[in-house]
Amino acid sequence: MKNDHAYLSIDFLAGFTIFMIAFIWVATMIPGLFVNVRSTQIDYDAVAYRTGVILTEDPGWQVDGTSDWEVIDDARVPEEVRRIGWAISKENPGVLSAVKMNRSFCSTAFTYPESYQDKIIFGDMPYRFNISVLTNGTYYQSVGDVRPSGAYGYIRRVAKVKQMSDSQVPAYAFMSKGISPKHMFSPEMNITDLLFKEQNLAYQINPRHESTAINVTNISWVYRNQSNLDYFDGGTEKPVGSSNLKVHLLDVNLTRLNPSEPLVAIPPFGHEVYIDGSSTPVIPRLSSPVIVQENVSIVFNSTFFAAEGKTTTASRVFVNFTFGLWNTTNLTYDDGYCINSTYGNNLFRYDYGSPWVREPVLEPAILEVAVW
Repeated sequence: MKNDHAYLSIDFLAGFTIFMIAFIWVATMIPGLFVNVRSTQIDYDAVAYRTGVILTEDPGWQVDGTSDWEVIDDARVPEEVRRIGWAISKENPGVLSAVKMNRSFCSTAFTYPESYQDKIIFGDMPYRFNISVLTNGTYYQSVGDVRPSGAYGYIRRVAKVKQMSDSQVPAYAFMSKGISPKHMFSPEMNITDLLFKEQNLAYQINPRHESTAINVTNISWVYRNQSNLDYFDGGTEKPVGSSNLKVHLLDVNLTRLNPSEPLVAIPPFGHEVYIDGSSTPVIPRLSSPVIVQENVSIVFNSTFFAAEGKTTTASRVFVNFTFGLWNTTNLTYDDGYCINSTYGNNLFRYDYGSPWVREPVLEPAILEVAVW
């Protein structure tokens, strides 16, 4: 009897090979058979979910590999911004930058739907969508079309928004210890300390990428409510709080001190000065002083200190307010007391732990994305 164990016939090998080729070919064709019967609702939900994740967990991206896309000029946005994201960093998902968020709703930098299609939604399909966010239960922002009455994809996410830091500096805490017709108050921002004392970006004061403000308050208290706040005119003692005395804001200027460099002036463009709660900024000058009743505020936008020639991460910045005590009767500046950084006073430092500095807080936000 012939021993043919462990041998396969040529016919079997040929047949098995043809079967495997056919099986592989059919397996590759099957997914395409169901392209036209997939659920569009599931697809829209997936796009909405992806968009929500990008906005709340990604800081965005620009062509140079950094995530500071919010500081790019409007004209350069189309070419340099590759992805819009609101997170302050990848290490802080769900903690959003108010600057990034507000920038993404800027109609001069982004157009609906083209800009958002390319930088948030992605994909080849011409989706319509609506992105809206509610912060602190009151502030509402939205971009896109009104949601349709039919089916659409939807995602709702809860996040936190990092708010700007500011300061409320009472004038009486920095009252001059000597009389003078003009007084300079010079708060200091040590950018190095602000950036490196607090490593958690969610609570870090970062003047180079976030808005900051200095509000000098209760100015009238200094020269009206102190019994010893007197000035002398021709040997006659008069109360500084007399009705003919006004406080003038003569100037606000900025200086910068870098290591191994002399003190230099910072160009003033990009900050705004407000008086007594007015929403109209002023430009005080010695030739055109501004009368102050109670408060002076200076606001720095999120791009001011990071602009070329302004500061580095090693800079100390001094914000110099110059006040004058104007006698409306004599039409001269008279000696008196006012808020001042000299005459033995301590310098006010915009820093962590100061009783007059409000450090960044995280406020609740609700993001909604609808896609159809």
